[in-house]
Amino acid sequence: MKKQFLILQISVIAVITLFTVIFLPGCASLSKSQMGTVASFSNSCDSFAKYPSILFTEMAKIRADRGCFYTASLSDPLLRIKELNSLSKALAADLELAKKMDISLEILVSYQRVLKSLSHTDRYNNTGREFRSLGRNLDSLINRYNLIDISDPLPLGVGKALGRIVGYGAELWVRSVQTKAVREYVVAGDSLVGAVSADIVKILSSKSVGELIDNEAKGLDANYLSYLKSGEGSRNVGGNNFSGRDFSGDREYLMLLDRVNKLSVIRSSCVSAAKALAKAHGKIATEVVKRKKIKELYPEIEKLDDELYALRLAVKKMNL
Repeated sequence: MKKQFLILQISVIAVITLFTVIFLPGCASLSKSQMGTVASFSNSCDSFAKYPSILFTEMAKIRADRGCFYTASLSDPLLRIKELNSLSKALAADLELAKKMDISLEILVSYQRVLKSLSHTDRYNNTGREFRSLGRNLDSLINRYNLIDISDPLPLGVGKALGRIVGYGAELWVRSVQTKAVREYVVAGDSLVGAVSADIVKILSSKSVGELIDNEAKGLDANYLSYLKSGEGSRNVGGNNFSGRDFSGDREYLMLLDRVNKLSVIRSSCVSAAKALAKAHGKIATEVVKRKKIKELYPEIEKLDDELYALRLAVKKMNL
């Protein structure tokens, strides 16, 4: 599960840093609408980083909830308590892992600090420190990612490229130097963003993740069947009576089944957003190398933002 979280964090840091370098040095020439687009994009990236976490966290919660049907079917009080304690420990472990790996808040804070320093009248004195911090954070995440021996190592050097840009100092605000810096960083960052985006798609589209989702559906059926066959299930105590039948357990089963079905929606939405991210970044890298004007890149950013906004709404409707 560490892999799923790390690839998202690396991708978001790389992209946010890239757009900070490209857009913000010339923020004085940008309209309020364009600045709003950049802000919306950064917020969408922050939200995007959380969705794989939502997917695996929700699976863990469903696993615990459906397990309660099985524990309710146990007649031996000691076995029942033992099973409940086991469910609690498993859920706590899954949620703690998600908490440790979800650093999207840290990314957002870093981005806000850079934005604030670049917007300040004394921005020249603050910019280098913020860029160096982002560079160290990015390289640290890449190293942690590469220690997980699952796929080919990700390319290093993006943080170092950012360090070289910091070395330009005040000259970064000279257009010719800025163009050189942007081109250097985009070329270094494109291979990284492409690699992590491909990994996101590969992992979430994998057969194993599909089997995990299918297992929750099958496990829910099996657990509820055990519950129904037990004396506890036959009573189904606590529900509203309809023609002499209590059905609170049935209602809980339907609610859990709906949550299981939504897992596939989250999964496909994450894959779609990852593909859009890679496409938008590739387009931006191409246009920057071609010396296209910054304002000509906004359509691609807006397309990505629309994709991520749709994903955000989809997850919000799930009430997760």
